[in-house]
Amino acid sequence: MVVMVGARERMMVQLQLVSDDRHLVAWVRDDRRVRVGAELSLRDHAEPDRFWRVVAKGEPRPAGEISRGWHNDI
Repeated sequence: MVVMVGARERMMVQLQLVSDDRHLVAWVRDDRRVRVGAELSLRDHAEPDRFWRVVAKGEPRPAGEISRGWHNDI
């Protein structure tokens, strides 16, 4: 096991999003400003000008856990 002192792994959080009648689950970088009820746009989405409302937010997880097959439910 290698422990890197002072190094922090990027944290990701799973969001459940709604826009009109569309629903989306997305993993995004953890940002304390993003809360349930907030509206945001997704710059890398096919429709970057669409606004999404956050209806649920999971707990922050290290990005490496997600790529190792961590259970991806909120």
